[in-house]
Amino acid sequence: EVSQVQHQLLFETMPIYLYGQVSALERLLYLCCTGAYNPFSKYDSSSKSEEVASRLSAYSVATFKTCLSSEMATQMVLHALAPPMSEDLDERGALEIPPVVRLITTMADNLRYLQQQQDRPASTDSNKDMAAVFKATIGASGAAGALSAFLSNGEGDATREMLLRLPPPPVPPPSEESDVVENTTASSLIDMILQHIATFDPNAIEGESELVDSTSYVTVMLLQFLSEWIIGMPRAVSEVLSSPSSVSVGVLVRSRVAKGKTELLSAKAVPALSG
Repeated sequence: EVSQVQHQLLFETMPIYLYGQVSALERLLYLCCTGAYNPFSKYDSSSKSEEVASRLSAYSVATFKTCLSSEMATQMVLHALAPPMSEDLDERGALEIPPVVRLITTMADNLRYLQQQQDRPASTDSNKDMAAVFKATIGASGAAGALSAFLSNGEGDATREMLLRLPPPPVPPPSEESDVVENTTASSLIDMILQHIATFDPNAIEGESELVDSTSYVTVMLLQFLSEWIIGMPRAVSEVLSSPSSVSVGVLVRSRVAKGKTELLSAKAVPALSG
């Protein structure tokens, strides 16, 4: 109990160099979703900036899971469903968006960007494109990892049930610069995740090994997230089975793709998704 109080106080602490701006919790979630990625950062010859950022994101997710108490996890999800009455406004004069909603929006936005990159031909400016892909990969996987903390740390099935009620972010209208038209609206957060997983096809982006690795990594993270959600949760299983994309996902998790992170798909997801 003392440890839980200490963790809650830690989350609410204002770091000295950010005092009055963001709490420690906000900073930690930022690191979960970005890994402080900077494509221009210089490290030793054996480490790339995206690899360092990915590890920092994973460490931040692990720290968040360690510090998040069951009471706080349930409260944060509850506030995402029904934000508490508050007179506190941000600098733009709008009510602050709950952290759980921001995590879902971050995951959805980055998944949407990765999907657009898969659907487009290889760019002539590969360095610039891949920097954005790495950023989106860390954003999607980090947000999914942080959201999984609410599944594992929440108070029983209540938190999982509340997460099921959270709607997916609306699909933004296509921009003039985008030639990709999105006409599929997800009925739930699980359906949104399944729609993205079902589009994974390493053969469609053959020759772009870094993009294949990024999409493979995100796919594995999403499958792990779903696996945590549906184990011992009949309603979540029902959501999976009611999604038209579940058929494609079922084929995917039973298959193995040579040479790549996708070899992990069966080992990670089949026990949960084929039962």
